Amino acid sequence: MKSTEKVNPTNRSAGFSRAIEATSNTLSRLIDTSARVTAQAAAGAGWFPHVIGDSLIAFLEQSSRFLEPVYVGDTVYPELVITRLEPGRTTGVVVLRATVHNQARELVMEGEHKYLLRRKPAA
Repeated sequence: MKSTEKVNPTNRSAGFSRAIEATSNTLSRLIDTSARVTAQAAAGAGWFPHVIGDSLIAFLEQSSRFLEPVYVGDTVYPELVITRLEPGRTTGVVVLRATVHNQARELVMEGEHKYLLRRKPAA
């Protein structure tokens, strides 16, 4: 086929269509698994919102990267650790390190969260 010829997307072989469908299904599962693992490290999934109460103003930033694969059926263990406090006059930013380990204690995901909090008045 010449590069100038147009391809009719409805005229695909059955094998090609199955390959596209399998790729799409695999990608959907990967995105779903990634989202579920990332959600495990969300501050709302743990103690953090109960400690800060009404002080939370905004969720500023979230970053994460997967270091190892996570498979359906794996057990994951999230952890949030406060790594930095950036005080302002009336607000402040709290920075949390987010990690997720699997059942073999391998670090499978790491990242960082930043939250804007209202400062409590001095007592």
